[in-house]
Amino acid sequence: MIADRPGLKAVDMFRAVGDGRIKALWIMATNPVDSMPEADLVEQAIRNCPFLVVSDVVRETDTVHARVKLPAAAWGEKDGTTTNSERRISRQRLFLPAPGAARPDWWIICEVAKRMGFAHAFAYTSAAEIFAEHAALSAFENDGARAFDIGGFARVDKQSFDRMQPFQWPQPKGVRPAKRGSFRPAASTRPTARRASCRFARSQRCAPTLPIRWS
Repeated sequence: MIADRPGLKAVDMFRAVGDGRIKALWIMATNPVDSMPEADLVEQAIRNCPFLVVSDVVRETDTVHARVKLPAAAWGEKDGTTTNSERRISRQRLFLPAPGAARPDWWIICEVAKRMGFAHAFAYTSAAEIFAEHAALSAFENDGARAFDIGGFARVDKQSFDRMQPFQWPQPKGVRPAKRGSFRPAASTRPTARRASCRFARSQRCAPTLPIRWS
């Protein structure tokens, strides 16, 4: 089921957690107490959330109020892609094995989905399969209406994903890669960039507060 209206923005979402409208929260790949405005209110909301799950790479953070902690893979232990502010998509290749029970975020999400009865929709076995679906969806009913289109990679398999060289979007199906800087977005298009920080301390790897068995 796909939502038919926008959800809450980040600040409003934590206000909703604080006043009880949201009773369950899963925090992944971020530390909102460190990165969000109104940090004290955010921490109080998290502290009072009836059911809080946190995926992280360290044992102790500002989000230690979690009911469940899931051991996530750190940046150097992940396999996938990253996109920079010039629209360049590059392969991110792991250079360290994930220690202990740590797993990639996509794998954890799939395992939780399976246990919720959605195994058929989350039957991914690799980051390559997820990227291929992401690429296909970017082209779905697009016909040039959206600037982001990487449909040319919709049929990527694991071998070609492993060999994939950096490229700039858009890269629609059947179109040769454009020369650098040749893309001119519409006036309404605004480039966005996401920064992520990773505090990596192998001596403080996340340990689940409840027994976790990946099986």
